[in-house]
Amino acid sequence: MRTFTEFRFFTGHQKSLARTHYNTGTSNGFTKLVFPPQMTGISTSSFNRSPVSFLEVGDSFSSIGLDCFRYSQIGTFVLHNTTPPTCGNNSIGSVSAIYVPNEAVDTYKAASRWSMHASKIHPISEYDGTLYLS
Repeated sequence: MRTFTEFRFFTGHQKSLARTHYNTGTSNGFTKLVFPPQMTGISTSSFNRSPVSFLEVGDSFSSIGLDCFRYSQIGTFVLHNTTPPTCGNNSIGSVSAIYVPNEAVDTYKAASRWSMHASKIHPISEYDGTLYLS
């Protein structure tokens, strides 16, 4: 059963607009988002102060804007791309756990802006929840 706090697929969109989910609050914001496979990025401050706790993106995803997840409550970020997306400053610091393709774990841990969060990066095979894009 789907609730209104869980939303999958922004059909037709390729990039989240700046501040799309900025400061949406807990009463009216989605808590679980799955972007469509063609989505290539998230713009500046899109999830800044957002209550979203789960985000999954496909293998075309390639960029995360400045301050994207700053002050957010993102617990789980699942990426299916084997190439780490480019990141702006303060873009993934508040994310608790990052799951990436098994063969890309070391690549993510060594990548610019990702390496400082190496302890949060795990193989996707260790994720014990539902994956929508696999």
